[in-house]
Amino acid sequence: MAYERKVKITKATNDIYKFYKEKLGEDALDEKTFKQIYYDLNKEISNLIITKSLEYKMPFRMGHLRIKKKKLRLKLTDDGRIDINRNITDWGATWDYWNELYPGKTRKEIKQIPGKKVLFQMNYHTDGDIMSWEWDKKSSRAKNKSYYKFRPVKGGNMGGYYVGRLGLGEWIKSDERTNDYFY
Repeated sequence: MAYERKVKITKATNDIYKFYKEKLGEDALDEKTFKQIYYDLNKEISNLIITKSLEYKMPFRMGHLRIKKKKLRLKLTDDGRIDINRNITDWGATWDYWNELYPGKTRKEIKQIPGKKVLFQMNYHTDGDIMSWEWDKKSSRAKNKSYYKFRPVKGGNMGGYYVGRLGLGEWIKSDERTNDYFY
């Protein structure tokens, strides 16, 4: 049985262009130029939010986009052990550790071993801080805003422009980084 989304995305860049074309008619840009400007603008806004700690106030009172910083806190169970379901697992380091611990075993064999130690992200490079994208909806006038979620594109470093979730991670680990974010 295939998973069906409860809410489907109904608008995309093509729909935005159609609306723009209807409004401007003959004076409208061609679709390729419009999309290039649209993507370049979004790429630049994302880059400024990441590299300059910009808080972007969205048009039509839709709220603000920014990077939020918070302290990493390990969650404990009632018996005092680390709750592995509520902390961020560092899968790269965990698999390296398991491969060292169980040399010559395949991933499939390692997965079958019960009670393996899991390593968590401690973010030593940021003094234990976590940075993430945030859509502050307090000033938004959108109806049913609690049902909407902002999830930036995966992105990355696109020729010097830091975009999306991966771009934020790359910038935080970068030696070029001089800015900080607010709690």
